[in-house]
Amino acid sequence: MCNKKPLISVIVPIYNGEKWLLTALRSISLQNFTDFEILLIDDGSVDNSAKICKSFLEQESRARYFHKENGGVSSARNLGLRKAQGNFIYFFDCDDVVAPDILSFLFTLQKTYQADIVSCSYLKVCEQAIPHDFRKTGEAEQIVATGDKWKYSDVFIGVLMCKLFSRKVIGTVCFPEQIYRAEDELFITKVFVKAEKVVYSPLIKAFYYINEESTTHKCQTYSFLNSFVLARNNIKEKIYFYTDNIDARRNAYNKYCASIFELFRYVVITGDKIHYELLRQRYSKTLVECLNSAKVPLTKKRN
Repeated sequence: MCNKKPLISVIVPIYNGEKWLLTALRSISLQNFTDFEILLIDDGSVDNSAKICKSFLEQESRARYFHKENGGVSSARNLGLRKAQGNFIYFFDCDDVVAPDILSFLFTLQKTYQADIVSCSYLKVCEQAIPHDFRKTGEAEQIVATGDKWKYSDVFIGVLMCKLFSRKVIGTVCFPEQIYRAEDELFITKVFVKAEKVVYSPLIKAFYYINEESTTHKCQTYSFLNSFVLARNNIKEKIYFYTDNIDARRNAYNKYCASIFELFRYVVITGDKIHYELLRQRYSKTLVECLNSAKVPLTKKRN
């Protein structure tokens, strides 16, 4: 790689991703935007991920590989932030794919509006590929928000892989390494409160693969779900502190309550009477208020 620093750093945390990694990396490598680096952060994989990464390095001069002891996706992303050289940061998981123009599209929006955070939309897919019948139809109007950014907080505080961040607005913000679910939303929230201008386009450029083998789908334990509640509470408290926007507050509150219900559901299914009583004492008042306000859609079918 040449000495010139890239405009964008693409951070890819990897843990046992041999089934999906090559397809994901190809979708990044084939971007029509060229001024970027790819940081492959191997979080202690024990499969063939390292071999795939090293083979990819031989073909892609913009890529750099880092191996670390397993510490979770947050620690991997934090290492990527420390190693990144670009003025802009893009996060990408090793089991997802993106359109070949996502980096150029996001960077053009950033350059046009001088935004701190730029986001496109995404589509959930069951196969790790861009759908063959996907079509970009018509022109989509961008949302450009400055002082009224909280009106669109639900758009920005969500999926990480469709957003481009300026390195300046990230500053010293890092991912919480003791949170195991919604850690990305907590990171986005911490950055979002600092942003002066955000831009969103509804055009779909990222494809979120529904991976049943991911940590979110497989690792359903009390500590995992309790950490989810902690993350949602941290997000709620931060939003309540920074804005009086009713919709932003309501959205954060609803998500917080939903995470508590999910934790309750787990202890009921597993018959964990000790934790059930603990949760009842801790959250009963919150859940009663939530139910009375009819904020959480209890009739929604869950898997």
